[in-house]
Amino acid sequence: MGQVNDTMAGIELRVNNRMNVKDLILVSGAAVGWFVTVVLVVQLLSGTFDTRTCQTDCVFALYWAAFGITVAGLAFGVVAWRRCLGSIWAGAAFAALSLLLVIFLATMAIGTFG
Repeated sequence: MGQVNDTMAGIELRVNNRMNVKDLILVSGAAVGWFVTVVLVVQLLSGTFDTRTCQTDCVFALYWAAFGITVAGLAFGVVAWRRCLGSIWAGAAFAALSLLLVIFLATMAIGTFG
Protein backbone atom coordinates (compact mmCIF):
# COMPACT_ATOMS: atom_id res chain seq x y z
CA MET A 1 0.00 0.00 0.00
CA GLY A 2 2.92 2.36 0.64
CA GLN A 3 4.50 2.04 -2.80
CA VAL A 4 3.29 2.90 -6.25
CA ASN A 5 4.95 1.13 -9.15
CA ASP A 6 4.95 2.50 -12.66
CA THR A 7 6.69 1.34 -15.79
CA MET A 8 7.93 3.98 -18.19
CA ALA A 9 9.92 2.99 -21.28
CA GLY A 10 10.88 -0.31 -19.70
CA ILE A 11 12.17 1.32 -16.49
CA GLU A 12 10.32 0.53 -13.29
CA LEU A 13 9.89 3.55 -11.06
CA ARG A 14 9.15 3.06 -7.37
CA VAL A 15 7.53 5.93 -5.55
CA ASN A 16 7.41 5.52 -1.81
CA ASN A 17 4.81 7.64 -0.03
CA ARG A 18 5.61 6.44 3.50
CA MET A 19 7.59 8.78 5.70
CA ASN A 20 10.75 7.37 7.27
CA VAL A 21 13.24 8.99 9.66
CA LYS A 22 15.30 10.56 6.85
CA ASP A 23 12.19 12.10 5.35
CA LEU A 24 11.11 13.39 8.75
CA ILE A 25 14.48 15.07 9.31
CA LEU A 26 14.43 16.57 5.83
CA VAL A 27 10.86 17.86 6.12
CA SER A 28 11.62 19.24 9.59
CA GLY A 29 14.71 21.00 8.24
CA ALA A 30 12.68 22.55 5.44
CA ALA A 31 10.00 23.70 7.89
CA VAL A 32 12.57 25.22 10.27
CA GLY A 33 14.39 26.92 7.39
CA TRP A 34 11.19 28.49 6.10
CA PHE A 35 10.12 29.46 9.63
CA VAL A 36 13.38 31.29 10.34
CA THR A 37 13.15 32.97 6.93
CA VAL A 38 9.60 34.16 7.66
CA VAL A 39 10.76 35.51 11.05
CA LEU A 40 13.58 37.33 9.24
CA VAL A 41 11.20 38.86 6.70
CA VAL A 42 8.79 39.93 9.44
CA GLN A 43 11.65 41.62 11.28
CA LEU A 44 12.83 43.38 8.13
CA LEU A 45 9.34 44.66 7.32
CA SER A 46 8.36 45.58 10.88
CA GLY A 47 9.11 49.28 10.52
CA THR A 48 11.93 51.73 10.10
CA PHE A 49 15.41 50.74 11.17
CA ASP A 50 15.29 52.83 14.35
CA THR A 51 11.96 51.42 15.52
CA ARG A 52 12.65 47.73 14.83
CA THR A 53 13.27 45.39 17.74
CA CYS A 54 15.70 43.39 15.63
CA GLN A 55 18.67 45.54 14.59
CA THR A 56 21.65 44.76 12.34
CA ASP A 57 23.22 41.99 14.45
CA CYS A 58 19.89 40.25 14.92
CA VAL A 59 19.07 40.37 11.19
CA PHE A 60 22.59 39.17 10.37
CA ALA A 61 22.20 36.20 12.75
CA LEU A 62 18.74 35.31 11.45
CA TYR A 63 19.87 35.50 7.82
CA TRP A 64 22.90 33.27 8.27
CA ALA A 65 21.02 30.85 10.54
CA ALA A 66 18.32 30.40 7.91
CA PHE A 67 20.94 30.11 5.17
CA GLY A 68 22.89 27.50 7.16
CA ILE A 69 19.76 25.47 7.87
CA THR A 70 18.89 25.57 4.17
CA VAL A 71 22.34 24.46 3.00
CA ALA A 72 22.52 21.70 5.62
CA GLY A 73 19.02 20.55 4.70
CA LEU A 74 19.90 20.48 1.00
CA ALA A 75 23.07 18.51 1.69
CA PHE A 76 21.08 16.01 3.72
CA GLY A 77 18.39 16.05 1.04
CA VAL A 78 20.84 15.06 -1.68
CA VAL A 79 21.96 12.09 0.40
CA ALA A 80 18.39 11.14 1.33
CA TRP A 81 17.16 11.50 -2.25
CA ARG A 82 19.93 9.28 -3.62
CA ARG A 83 19.37 6.58 -1.01
CA CYS A 84 15.59 6.37 -1.04
CA LEU A 85 14.99 7.26 -4.70
CA GLY A 86 11.46 8.39 -5.21
CA SER A 87 10.30 9.39 -1.75
CA ILE A 88 7.49 11.91 -2.14
CA TRP A 89 8.34 13.56 1.19
CA ALA A 90 12.03 13.89 0.35
CA GLY A 91 11.20 15.34 -3.04
CA ALA A 92 8.79 17.91 -1.61
CA ALA A 93 11.22 18.99 1.12
CA PHE A 94 14.08 19.12 -1.38
CA ALA A 95 12.01 21.36 -3.67
CA ALA A 96 11.08 23.65 -0.76
CA LEU A 97 14.71 23.93 0.33
CA SER A 98 15.88 24.53 -3.24
CA LEU A 99 13.43 27.43 -3.58
CA LEU A 100 14.64 28.82 -0.26
CA LEU A 101 18.26 28.62 -1.44
CA VAL A 102 17.36 30.50 -4.63
CA ILE A 103 15.80 33.24 -2.49
CA PHE A 104 18.96 33.52 -0.36
CA LEU A 105 21.28 33.54 -3.37
CA ALA A 106 19.14 36.21 -5.07
CA THR A 107 19.26 38.28 -1.87
CA MET A 108 23.05 37.95 -1.81
CA ALA A 109 23.31 38.95 -5.47
CA ILE A 110 21.05 41.97 -4.96
CA GLY A 111 23.04 43.01 -1.89
CA THR A 112 26.35 42.57 -3.67
CA PHE A 113 25.55 44.15 -7.02
CA GLY A 114 23.08 46.73 -5.77
